[in-house]
Amino acid sequence: MSSYTGSTEAPLTYEKSSVPSPKNFNISHVAARRPAVLRACLAELELGFLEEITPELCNKLAGESTVEISISAPSTKPGNPNSNSFRPSDSVLKTMKFEEFHNLLMAGNSSSESTAYYLTTQQIPLSATGRPALSSVPCTQLLSHFKMNPYVAPPLLGDLIPVNYNLWLGTAQKAKTKKAKTNSGLHHDYHDNLYVLLEGYKKFVIFPPTASYCDGVDTIRRVHANGRIVHKEQEEEDEWLGAIDELGVRDGVRRLNELDKVKEGIEKRIEEGDEEAEEEFDDILDEILMLESGGGGNEEYFSGDEDDGEETEERAEKRAKVEEKPRMDPPNFSTKPMPEGAFEIELQAGDCLFLPAGWYHQVQSGAAEGKSNKGYHAAFNFWFHPPSSDGTFGNSYGMNGFWKEEMEARIKENVHA
Repeated sequence: MSSYTGSTEAPLTYEKSSVPSPKNFNISHVAARRPAVLRACLAELELGFLEEITPELCNKLAGESTVEISISAPSTKPGNPNSNSFRPSDSVLKTMKFEEFHNLLMAGNSSSESTAYYLTTQQIPLSATGRPALSSVPCTQLLSHFKMNPYVAPPLLGDLIPVNYNLWLGTAQKAKTKKAKTNSGLHHDYHDNLYVLLEGYKKFVIFPPTASYCDGVDTIRRVHANGRIVHKEQEEEDEWLGAIDELGVRDGVRRLNELDKVKEGIEKRIEEGDEEAEEEFDDILDEILMLESGGGGNEEYFSGDEDDGEETEERAEKRAKVEEKPRMDPPNFSTKPMPEGAFEIELQAGDCLFLPAGWYHQVQSGAAEGKSNKGYHAAFNFWFHPPSSDGTFGNSYGMNGFWKEEMEARIKENVHA
């Protein structure tokens, strides 16, 4: 069921001389849930440092770090013979050192190699309390290199709070046309996206999460007014968040932390033979289960491995032993045909796209044309928590101060190395 109340209009395009103020951008795009294209505006957005990112710099800073690379062969599907699909079910993951990926990237630039390699989102390390860092390899190293505050957000987005930052880096055959390209598969994101193209060419085909499309997707249970889509697998989690919002999210999270500490003390008493402690232990477990009755709340913040969730050397070694891992499509990837009237957007290096949460998109990627062809494509993106329906400029999350408090805790607990 879609309760989406945002824009269904085509994106607005801004040139360097017409970048709106943060307040006007909020009114026209963030609050209105309308995409926007900003042409060659990185300096105006205070993101000029991104233009210095190259594969060589990444390799210098993170060459020995372990990454997961998506690998795709040319599509065999009719009507799409020249495209490598990076839809999860069409590709595999391989764990390798960044240096190895860099070598594949450079080799692919000068050959007709048809297999495509793509650095996409990486596993985010967690703090001891389960809070995720804002970035992973190689973004963490890049932000440290540029001496950027861990809390990196362009002023244009006002007080929207970042979820994380990612570098997207992929091979692209050197070709005279855009025929040699890769395809992301049709999907939506759960967060607002500021996508910055650093090198190459991208073509987005996008459309909003309207009832006419979403109500016909079997896995979708609801679409919130701000465009955030809830699938069947996330329904209980969504209800948990709603209930906790009414009580006060911060109080709920604090209570879970308190109960964990109390539980440890009771376990010690049980080991010492205290019979009363067993009854107290049952009561504590009941309350914990009640609070965690949606799969532990927001998966990104409150779930994780049974231990501290950090990417330890031991865990990295175990992952490295898996040569190639086939993948299944997550629920945000659609199998329903794209509707008529979808909007097409072409980006060149230096262009940015603001895409609100829930907007479906399919992305074709390729190398730039002509002399500017470097044989690869690269992008950097910021994901932000979408604003509340009662949010306003300067107060995007309304009465709920949870995300701001969580961000402060994340920065404190996850400091750049």
